Amino acid sequence: LIAHDDDVVIPASATEKIHYEGELVVVIGKTAKHLTEANAMDCVFGYTIGNDVSERSWQKADRGLWRAKNADTFKPMGPWIETDVDLDRME
Repeated sequence: LIAHDDDVVIPASATEKIHYEGELVVVIGKTAKHLTEANAMDCVFGYTIGNDVSERSWQKADRGLWRAKNADTFKPMGPWIETDVDLDRME
């Protein structure tokens, strides 16, 4: 993870197939175990925005997402966390 103003650093071994997409990020604020549907939202601290950066040639070669989406700096987020959200009103 990096802050919203930090630079995304493209690894030297990456190709030109770098893509990004905006995402809604759920910020978990508690350690949890054995949650139920009824109490799972009790662990949500808030929401922020982020970029999901991917190296698509790695994704295709690996047939998975781990390396392609998890290079250092590939997850810029922020600049704030919204803690007062009513999801029932967001339709």
